[in-house]
Amino acid sequence: LYLVGGCDNICARYNMPADSWELLKQPRMKHELGSAFGYGKRIFLCGGGQYSFMPHPDVEEYDMETNEWRVCKWRLPEGLRAFKVGYINKDSNE
Repeated sequence: LYLVGGCDNICARYNMPADSWELLKQPRMKHELGSAFGYGKRIFLCGGGQYSFMPHPDVEEYDMETNEWRVCKWRLPEGLRAFKVGYINKDSNE
């Protein structure tokens, strides 16, 4: 379980056996009211903004294995906030 973004620009992972949160490297930019989705061993944090009234179209990618963030080359079509995003694996049998 990961917690990313928000007003405090947090990135944290929940350790179930220890019943505790581990703080990880923060995203490079604010994503207040942004949205996130997981894909493989990566988390994508999309849109939001420095302040909720100034949304941006930027997307950041978090690598769970290296604990590193990078800004993606691709962006949202426009600055968005308070939206949902999801990933559907069309190749899955589930």
